[in-house]
Amino acid sequence: MRKITSLRTIFIAVIMMASFVAVSAQTSFATIGALRTAIDALNLPTSGATATTSVDYTLTGEAVLTYLSTTSAGVKTLYIQDATGAIMLYDKSKLITNTYAIFDGITGFTGKIQNYGGMYEIVLTANPAAATSHAHTPFAPIETTLNNLLPYIGQLVTVKNLKISDLATGGNGNFIVSKNYPLSLNGTASLVTLRTAYPELTFLGSAIPAANQDITGLVLIYTNPQLVPRTAADITPTLTAGFTAPKTDNLSVSLSGRSLQINNAANGSIVEIYSTLGAKVQSSQLLSGAVQLNNLSKGLYIVRVGNLSSKIMM
Repeated sequence: MRKITSLRTIFIAVIMMASFVAVSAQTSFATIGALRTAIDALNLPTSGATATTSVDYTLTGEAVLTYLSTTSAGVKTLYIQDATGAIMLYDKSKLITNTYAIFDGITGFTGKIQNYGGMYEIVLTANPAAATSHAHTPFAPIETTLNNLLPYIGQLVTVKNLKISDLATGGNGNFIVSKNYPLSLNGTASLVTLRTAYPELTFLGSAIPAANQDITGLVLIYTNPQLVPRTAADITPTLTAGFTAPKTDNLSVSLSGRSLQINNAANGSIVEIYSTLGAKVQSSQLLSGAVQLNNLSKGLYIVRVGNLSSKIMM
């Protein structure tokens, strides 16, 4: 390689490189799935609340508000979801002036990205626009298991037949705000907890059920996965004893060599591949009904397209 000796040449080279990065870096996305794929590629530090990106990221498409919490100080936390995924918005600077209702459609979120304890979120830097639509049909929670929550961060899921323990450090038998309640399945403890994350949760103060429960909630991450039920209706007694299997796979897939055919998803959709530990190992766009898999080792993987999922064995 030819050695650069001129300071002027070096300066010009640096300017051109900076310009290339600025021009080629995409920070505006039409879907949450595409936005999350770009966020994953950032590999942000997983600790600290100030490790935000230096540039803003924008979601231009419409997403549906699935939950909204407001602290006494006026700081808002919003969860939004579309057909491709979900993400949390954090209004740290209290920029939001519009009033939103659950299941409103909202377009145009802009903010910096941070990974806080393993949870990617958008820290708003601009006031979002007013709701663009109202009263959407709620997203049906995805039925899954305790060890398969990571593919659904920010989304609503249902996990069945869970035992809710009182606080690991000792509780009073009732749900208390901002506490973690260990969850177990068939007597086997897990790292997943029921988190009473927000002060307006309607079941606060009620007794912790002794019987096993089916729990619907938002998936949060703070080092380990957390389930956040929104209302008392999200915690219901399990009707049948024993293990309840997750909902049967509803993504139609077939595998031929390294070509993964997906039969019931639209071309252009984002196809995500996860290991059974929840680590995303590939994200690709569906073209002509298929994606080419990377050099994945032999084993079981989870395929996800929006709210649909299936399993494949390599």
